[in-house]
Amino acid sequence: MEKAGSKKRKRPEKSVIEEAVSEVLEKGQSINRTALALNISRAYLAKIVKKVKTSGDSSYEHCPNIGNRRIFTTEQENMLADYLKTASKMCHGLTRHQAKKLGFDYAVANDICPPKWKEVETATDDWLKGFMSRHKDLTVRKPEHFSTPCNKF
Repeated sequence: MEKAGSKKRKRPEKSVIEEAVSEVLEKGQSINRTALALNISRAYLAKIVKKVKTSGDSSYEHCPNIGNRRIFTTEQENMLADYLKTASKMCHGLTRHQAKKLGFDYAVANDICPPKWKEVETATDDWLKGFMSRHKDLTVRKPEHFSTPCNKF
């Protein structure tokens, strides 16, 4: 449920961003005026213009980095989720730390381990949070001890 008065801003088209950057850098328009005219976020445009100025590149091609922070492909994540479900059914559920370690080991085995993971030799909390949000049917809980009935003869 959205808050009253809030609206979700739509992501501007690639061509609109490129046009806005060229107007600011080549034609000398202000960032505020250009953002208002093209109906894009002033802060977003300012961030891109600053990035282009510091890079020193005369031509700019907009490549948003949406979704590039995912480590595993969808198929790999599904395999990992299936493994966690199977382990749980065999009464060997994993803790948060064990799940992050498993993610790290899986990334190393597939040779796609990020440098940050290599430093700490485990997956990050952010990765686990994202993984769990993409796989709602999984839960990671602290394991509890259970007693088995003793057979007294």
